[in-house]
Amino acid sequence: MKEETKTAIVLAGVAISFAGLAVVFFTLSAIDERPAPRIVMVDSGFLDTSPVRMNYAAMVEAGEDIFDYDCYLCHSRREPVELQFDELGGLILEEHDYITFEHGPSRENNYCFNCHDRDQLDRLRTQYGTTLTFEESTQLCGSCHGTTLRDWKQDAHGRTGGYWNLAMGERTRLDCTECHDPHDTRFPTLEPAPGPHSMKNRIIVSPENNRDP
Repeated sequence: MKEETKTAIVLAGVAISFAGLAVVFFTLSAIDERPAPRIVMVDSGFLDTSPVRMNYAAMVEAGEDIFDYDCYLCHSRREPVELQFDELGGLILEEHDYITFEHGPSRENNYCFNCHDRDQLDRLRTQYGTTLTFEESTQLCGSCHGTTLRDWKQDAHGRTGGYWNLAMGERTRLDCTECHDPHDTRFPTLEPAPGPHSMKNRIIVSPENNRDP
């Protein structure tokens, strides 16, 4: 038998096999009378890219009330602030009792002048003595959390938006305080989005229409 004839026979056999599998597949699909499972589309809240919280810079840009950041509405520029502590060394915050102080596991972190400038209450101060504005708070965080600041600059920490290709547009990064409350830095727990679904024999419904007839 010639080589060309053998090849033709093999190819014909393969074609017949695939045709048979196709017939079986479509036959089984046709006799499957089970009701199609319902798939609920992902809630649009999972796609929201808004920051978790609004920091000082965003509040100023949006024209929001920044009363809480204007220290000298209550404090005097002529008199230094004297902090009060309880018998356990905890900071007493009578006028700022709305603040939760949990900046790390150590009580030493819960001290106003670790971050705020004692002589200029409307400014921040790094551990190296550099004075910063509230808009520059990410530099303050990085003065202690150096490796995290490095990762943030390299897009490995936090959320980076915009364009990877800078020729197409700018790249944006959220500041530390757009995710973390500087006084209580634990990131809030987020509900995970649902996993993927197979699209075979499914009925897709929106979340608001996910109701039985």
